Amino acid sequence: MMQRVEPEAKARLFKLRCKACGSEHAVEASKPGYAVFVCSACRAAHLMLLDHELNLRAFELAEVVEGLPAGAYELAVEEELMPGLLRDLLARLASGDASLEDARRALRLAQRLGLLRRVGA
Repeated sequence: MMQRVEPEAKARLFKLRCKACGSEHAVEASKPGYAVFVCSACRAAHLMLLDHELNLRAFELAEVVEGLPAGAYELAVEEELMPGLLRDLLARLASGDASLEDARRALRLAQRLGLLRRVGA
């Protein structure tokens, strides 16, 4: 009898410094793409971009997400199910062609749609 073995979900722990207040944090990420980190000390939000190997490609201050408890958040929807406007904004962010206002719009939209899922402890 053969048993199906699910691949183990990989996760990576990052040591990040808040760009607003300088506090150091351990942040866990388990999914490539975009994530949001909210500093527990000053509540500043940061946009994270992770590649498919879970390497941190970008970590930028994006003070646009309100009302989220401190911690790390990932987009809780697969790319093909993501609304087109959000997918376009995130593609521009990944290519470096987006403005800070594009990042703000993407984060606001993801938050309004309830697409941010808290990860880690």
